[in-house]
Amino acid sequence: MSTTESRIAGLLSVLSESEDAGHCALSVFARSLRETAWKQQHHHHSLNGAPVGGGGYVDLSDVLAERSLALLREEEAILRDKEVVRVAYDKLRAEMARVEAQLMSLERRAREVAQQKAFCKLAMNLLVTGDVPEFYVPDADRSMDAPRENTDATNGNVAGSTVESTEAAPEVAPMSSTSPKRPRRNTTSQKRHSESQPQKVLNENGTHGEAREESPSIEESENYDNLADGGKSQQSSTLGKTIPRAHGGSGSCPTGSALLAMLRLPDVKEMTLLHAIESYDEYHFGKTFVWSTKKQEELLPVLLGLLKHLPLPRPPIQLAELHILGHFFRSPHVTQSTTDPTLASLRKSTSLPESVVVSMLHTLLREGQAVTILTRLLHSVNNDVKCEVLECLSPLIISGCGNTNSACNVAESASEKTRTFPDARKEFITSGGLQPLVGIVASCTSEAVLERSLVLLWNLIARNDDEEKVRGEVQSLGGLRAVLDLLYTDSIPILENAAMAIGYITREETSKVEIREAGGLEKITATLRHPYESIQTKMAGAVWNCASNAENRTYLRQIGCIPALLELLSSPYEFVQENAAGALWNLSVDPENKTQILDYGGIVELAQLIAKSHSLSVVENVSGTLWNCSAAVESRPAIRKAGAIPVLLSVMNRKPVPSTQQRDGAVAKNASAFLPISDKILDNVAGTLRNCAINDQNKPAIREAGGVELLLGKLELGILKQPGSIPMLALDKMASTLWILTISPEIKHSVRLSGGIPLLAKILEATSVTAAKKKNAKVLVQLTMSVKEKLVGLLRNCSTVQENRPVMVSAGVVRALVHVVEDCRLAMSAKASVSPLASQQQLPSLQLKETVASALWYLSRDDKVAPREEGGLELLCRLLREPDQPSAVLEQAAGAISSLTVNNQENRTKLREFGGMDALLRLIEEKTPLAFSQRPKNGVDGKTVSETAGTVAVPSSGTNKTENTVSNTYAVLNALLAVRNSTSSNEENLRYVAEWRYSLEGEGTSLPTTSFTGCLLYIIQHGSEDCAREAALCIKNLCGHAKALESLLQQDAVELIGGLAERGSSDSVRRAATMTLHSLARAQRR
Repeated sequence: MSTTESRIAGLLSVLSESEDAGHCALSVFARSLRETAWKQQHHHHSLNGAPVGGGGYVDLSDVLAERSLALLREEEAILRDKEVVRVAYDKLRAEMARVEAQLMSLERRAREVAQQKAFCKLAMNLLVTGDVPEFYVPDADRSMDAPRENTDATNGNVAGSTVESTEAAPEVAPMSSTSPKRPRRNTTSQKRHSESQPQKVLNENGTHGEAREESPSIEESENYDNLADGGKSQQSSTLGKTIPRAHGGSGSCPTGSALLAMLRLPDVKEMTLLHAIESYDEYHFGKTFVWSTKKQEELLPVLLGLLKHLPLPRPPIQLAELHILGHFFRSPHVTQSTTDPTLASLRKSTSLPESVVVSMLHTLLREGQAVTILTRLLHSVNNDVKCEVLECLSPLIISGCGNTNSACNVAESASEKTRTFPDARKEFITSGGLQPLVGIVASCTSEAVLERSLVLLWNLIARNDDEEKVRGEVQSLGGLRAVLDLLYTDSIPILENAAMAIGYITREETSKVEIREAGGLEKITATLRHPYESIQTKMAGAVWNCASNAENRTYLRQIGCIPALLELLSSPYEFVQENAAGALWNLSVDPENKTQILDYGGIVELAQLIAKSHSLSVVENVSGTLWNCSAAVESRPAIRKAGAIPVLLSVMNRKPVPSTQQRDGAVAKNASAFLPISDKILDNVAGTLRNCAINDQNKPAIREAGGVELLLGKLELGILKQPGSIPMLALDKMASTLWILTISPEIKHSVRLSGGIPLLAKILEATSVTAAKKKNAKVLVQLTMSVKEKLVGLLRNCSTVQENRPVMVSAGVVRALVHVVEDCRLAMSAKASVSPLASQQQLPSLQLKETVASALWYLSRDDKVAPREEGGLELLCRLLREPDQPSAVLEQAAGAISSLTVNNQENRTKLREFGGMDALLRLIEEKTPLAFSQRPKNGVDGKTVSETAGTVAVPSSGTNKTENTVSNTYAVLNALLAVRNSTSSNEENLRYVAEWRYSLEGEGTSLPTTSFTGCLLYIIQHGSEDCAREAALCIKNLCGHAKALESLLQQDAVELIGGLAERGSSDSVRRAATMTLHSLARAQRR
């Protein structure tokens, strides 16, 4: 290493290892050079394999050269950046100089504005208080030739009203009667002092005003308040005229522009601003004004300014502003569209015309966002402010601004605005008003605020369009629990409104659950015994709502709610009785509650109330409760013992009050005949009577009270005389009640004696489509099939009495019964092409077919001709031929045919012609294996067989149906009777039966043969004694046919019939078997 390089290396070592090496930039640079040289030397030795420090080294000048080149490049870049920064710095210095100049200008203007603002504040305070000093006395002849360029904010717009081709004089600023008489300078001229100082007179209200000269212009004398503040005025127009001045509490009132200026100034004294607002209120709303268009245009900015200024937290100012706005929000024109009594206290007496109120409200609600601003004020900590806000909000939300009642003299434009009002309710909810409202209910201690908040709350959840959503939100905010906590208050208004809120909230299903979980049902039950009737009725209404929940009904019974409600039934007030009875109506759904109502004497209370009440709602709720209670078996005799049956019948016999008599007051003469009645009451009473009629002791009680005649009369009234006057459901229950009552033999006679049989036949005929079709007429009265079925059942019960049958036959009952079944078939065929399901629903029901067949069976006992001539026999044959016919229907139809074929050859012939003979033989073939198993019966009758055989499965239409063996047995027995009667002394029928063969249509059978004789022998061998006896008598008739005789002998009929004669337990069976054996013997000999 050369000497120079050694020195440089030593210098680097000294610089990099000195104490200030970490802070000196040159030291840091020297250290970096040293480290770079060291790394390159280490790398060189590593490549040559020599140890570090051994021979060979890196030239230090190379390191310095490389670093010098890098530094040169860095220097060039720095110089370029330096030039750019210098240019930017020059620009910034120029901008800073401009900004400093602007800042100094703004500071100077700010000082000027502060001085001017202080001056305006002082001047405004002096002007409002009337303390303006009289600095000089203006010259009477002096006038200002040129107006000032910048008019003051207190000057209004120019109103160019002319009187006799002269311009209106500018308005003089009002001043106190005790202040110096210095007229206010206007923008055009200075009023002559001598001419503007008329003599003062005493007004009616005791304040000093200025006398006015008579003017021929009506518009000028009435619209003096429309004069402008500015504009050029001729001196002649002001001569001899004075401008009236308003006097507030201290004798002065600011103009609208002045009040707006004060509202915009932040440093106006609170008392000064309060006094100005109150003076403005008294001047404009404390007396009658002629509200011209100009006056409205001047007032509207003030109202919007007050509305905008409301959110500032200054309670006295807010109250004064709300008082002015309340003239519109609480105007009678807003609340007159509703009859809600809660709004009576909120209405404000004012002289504002409706057109002005409508116009102002439209602007305040749309442009001023009044509802949103008032909603935010509900967060105020001042109770007086909240109270005033609630009084302003309630009329808007409760009555709806868009529903303002427009009188006939209101302008069309006002009516149009009325129809375009925004929905205040929705805006209130959208603005989040429910949360602070619920918060007030939950935490406020002021009774006035609580009362108004509760009124607003229950009206919101009762009348809003999406009331269910609102109720859910109120519930989620804790509104229900908050209102429940108020039930123990001593304030009657708060308690009443809390009860109203609970009543509306509990209409929501989730609220009914929450109120139980929150312990509210106990509080409501306790409040039911409150001494005030209005509280009682509201709490009973809440119970009415809650009792629609099944768990609540159980819980209410456990906490003793039913006795409390029963006590309210004796209240002298109808509205209390109505809600109490309604709550009991819901509670009486549960069987346990029915029992508790009975145990606490509720049946007697209900019976007494329905007997004396003249209220439609009370009678409806009581009758509904009795209907529910009558579903309990133990309650039915209690209803009779309470004397309720005659009362219920008298209620059913009530007539609606004629409107003409009601107006003339003639109802009082026959008050008992025109008591309240409705469709629901009729339905409830009919349902109660139907349930009571099930009790055997109640049947004679209903008959003795005239119930049979009344029910028949109601059916005639509602179906024939005045169709549609009685609901179909009530008619259904009345017919059902008569059907149940005719189980009693005495009542069957009563129906006949009351003329009920011809009436019922007439009803069925008048409502029959088949009968109308035969007469080429239209059905005038529509009756449901359910009612027809019950009338058919009623006639069937009456047919069991022998005295009724001739009357029924002569009244055409057979024809009516046939038409009822045919109506179903016509409806089925009409709807079969539309919907198979609909046609299935229109098929005659099992009950209808069984009842009709049974009625024909009874009627055919005394008359064999009428059933055939009126279509009864043909209908019976059709019932037998129908596939998959239930055994109950087959039993009745076969029995009726067996009765018709007794000693009547014509009926026997018609039976074969109608296909009845084939149907009877098929019935016997198909039902015999189902009725009797292949086990020999050891002298048991049919009933015993049915009890031991159990039930068997019958294949039908691809489905398995279980039928009782009893029906099959009796169906076979009645069919055998009909066959025996039909083959007696009738050769055609005998030949038909002897030659008849049963076709199974591809199905298997357990019978040994398919001939009818084989089936008869099977019945003799395996059937009951009754069936075996009839089968033997059928064989006796068949012995007269050679082919049948041959078949019988081939099947060992003699042996089987002989066995029947030996084992028969009755004389009739043995005698029938013996007679058949003799007939077989004679036939063999022939």
